Amino acid sequence: MNEVTTFAAFTALLVFLAAIAGVSLGRWLVDRNFEKLPRRHHGLTEAAADQDRADTDVFAAVRAGRHHSDRAGAARG
Repeated sequence: MNEVTTFAAFTALLVFLAAIAGVSLGRWLVDRNFEKLPRRHHGLTEAAADQDRADTDVFAAVRAGRHHSDRAGAARG
């Protein structure tokens, strides 16, 4: 029984290492040409694409609100 368990653990290790190597190789193959590709905006010009994304800035809504210290004071008081 000990040999079966050892073989199963070794097989699982080999499968895991092969999967990690495959993912690493795949990511490298995809990412190596990323800087060379032009930005695609599905038919929009660069200025129109930036303007289209202007209202989706989630941090602008947070910055426009109260500060963290204001909320903490309101919760205590």
